[in-house]
Amino acid sequence: MVLSKIQNFIKSTLKELALPQVDFVIEHPAQMEFGDYATNMALVLAKETNKNPKELAEKIVELLVKNKPDFIESLSVAGPGFINIKLKDFVFIEALEGILDEGDEYGKNKNLSSQKIIVEYTDPNPFKEFHIGHTMSNAIGESIARITEWNGAEVKRACYQGDKGIHVARAVAHKIKTGVEWKSAKAVALSYAEGSKLYESDENFKEFVVEVNLSDGQVIGCTPIGIDQREVLLGSYRLHGCHLLSSRMLKKSASSTLKNSKG
Repeated sequence: MVLSKIQNFIKSTLKELALPQVDFVIEHPAQMEFGDYATNMALVLAKETNKNPKELAEKIVELLVKNKPDFIESLSVAGPGFINIKLKDFVFIEALEGILDEGDEYGKNKNLSSQKIIVEYTDPNPFKEFHIGHTMSNAIGESIARITEWNGAEVKRACYQGDKGIHVARAVAHKIKTGVEWKSAKAVALSYAEGSKLYESDENFKEFVVEVNLSDGQVIGCTPIGIDQREVLLGSYRLHGCHLLSSRMLKKSASSTLKNSKG
């Protein structure tokens, strides 16, 4: 790696100048005109040796230039004592060739090979119509899961389905009170919207919503939400490519993961 080569090059120079070995940072500068890398090494050393950082940086750069390896184009001092480093073009050419050689396996590693990780994402309200905004969580969650997998971890993807709670009770209560049929996701969303309005404006309806929520679907004298109606919602989500796992499946996955990690 070029970065480790630069670090070793600087450390050997410090040793040659009889300067103390200190922890310093090598990073990409904010502006490209300052080079490919920059280091605060002279600033750190100045505090240790009680010397002027810019003068110290110039002294170090003088020796760095003299012993400059073939992959470095130039070195210069900037600001209060930063040292800027510009690399030769062949460094980038070789890096690109390496990426092309590795192809689809580029960047794959085992840094997290001992880790078992659950990534929980994509949790839109199933009682609202699915829209483009819901894909943000999906895209971010799936990206995190794939990056984590690429680093060698065993990844479990999970999604709380959101099919239980006060938001569900509002929609179900509206369906029960009005007798409306749920044959589409749009119909369910309408019950949710109307039920939410009534929940805020009608105290009797609000009490009924609480009863529905606490009853876990077993409302006396009423028909709870059926499998066919639930499938209307899930079918809409599957159509949009969402990964849907029930909370029971998630708990089972989490329990299994914890058990294996302890074992």
